[in-house]
Amino acid sequence: FLVEKLNAIRRLRTYPPASNFILCKLTDKEINPEQLSEKLAHQGIIIRNCRNFRGLTNRFFRLAVRKRNENIRLIMQLKEILGQK
Repeated sequence: FLVEKLNAIRRLRTYPPASNFILCKLTDKEINPEQLSEKLAHQGIIIRNCRNFRGLTNRFFRLAVRKRNENIRLIMQLKEILGQK
C-alpha cells in the first residue's frame, strides 16, 4: 500500500524495500531532504536523511512503515509539500 501510494507522487522515487524501511529519492531539485525533513517535522513526522549512507547522494531519505492511518497522514503531507494535493 505505502510503496504504491509513494510511487504515485511525482518528484519522488522509491526503491523496493527489504525491511520495514523504504528508501526514497527526491527527483526534483526544488526541495532537498533537509527541507522536506524540516517541513514534515513541523507536522510531527520524522524521516531519515541518507546523505551520509555510502553510495547515496544528498537526494535520498528513508521512511519507516507505520500503522495505516500514520502512513496515510505521511502520504497526505508529502503530497502537500511536493505540490500534489
